[in-house]
Amino acid sequence: FEDLSSVRGEEIKSPKFTCVGNRWRLSIYPGGEERSDDGNVAVALHNIIAESIKLRYRFILRDSADKPIVRFSSKEVRFDPYRRCERNRAWIASNFARRSTITDALVKGTLTIEVRMMRIGPAKSSSLAFVPENPLCRN
Repeated sequence: FEDLSSVRGEEIKSPKFTCVGNRWRLSIYPGGEERSDDGNVAVALHNIIAESIKLRYRFILRDSADKPIVRFSSKEVRFDPYRRCERNRAWIASNFARRSTITDALVKGTLTIEVRMMRIGPAKSSSLAFVPENPLCRN
């Protein structure tokens, strides 16, 4: 993360992931996005399937001791269906954290942002939230 550009608007995309029955991607803007204050990092959550969803979400940044040091919680929001030709299918935390705060929280140079989601209303499909197996518990 430390070596990434701090130019405003430059985007780093996460791998796609599944949660609450939808496909998602995070975008990190190490130099912020157009509405960010100077020195702040922006984080965007993108709905990447062709289905609307209402939810609340939270981003959490933890330090090397696993203590939460930055939290961002949304209100109830609606993510519209993904359409390739339309760019704005995301909600953005324009001032998620100071870049210096994030740099201080890196673990071996790696930025990890915990994403939590809670669906509002009924699920349109039968898929449930993705919960990875805990390798320590083997349950």
